[in-house]
Amino acid sequence: MAVTHTARVPRNLKLVTVAVACAAGAVLAAGFTVSSPAFQNGARIPARYTCDGAGVSFPLAFGTPPAGTKSFAILGWDDSMKGLRNQWAAFDLPVTTTTLPEGVPNGATALKFKQGKNSSGAMGWSAICPAKGERGHEYYIDFYALNVATLGLPPGADWTAVHAAIKRHKIVEAKLMGVYAR
Repeated sequence: MAVTHTARVPRNLKLVTVAVACAAGAVLAAGFTVSSPAFQNGARIPARYTCDGAGVSFPLAFGTPPAGTKSFAILGWDDSMKGLRNQWAAFDLPVTTTTLPEGVPNGATALKFKQGKNSSGAMGWSAICPAKGERGHEYYIDFYALNVATLGLPPGADWTAVHAAIKRHKIVEAKLMGVYAR
């Protein structure tokens, strides 16, 4: 059973929802994490992974999935001053996936999983590239454990369609956040 508490905050801050897992739920999600050897959670993302560098995806490592997980999905996004920017949608990752290397190739099926379209209209990873002079942008990687082996979407599916399908099949999620400014 999970207990959810929602706090209302001033308009210029985000609505915060905190979920506390109890008893069996805490055991099921224990160890489910996403991290990167390239930077610590909440730290600056190295320029190599941005438009100021090679623009490749950063390496990722995943913790233990909860019981009942049949596949994984990843959504990368930036909630900038101009609205949501979709950096990456990767889905139908096999449940045996424990890492992704730096520089995942863009395309329909990379490394035995599918990729959707990003805000640039391309399939796969979109290099992190905030406007020069803007405050540091927070970039998020949301890693999902899903209760289905496939979301039933084709390669190149729109990011919002992937997000909607994930919401229907999510068991639990883990987050990684990095910051970048130019």
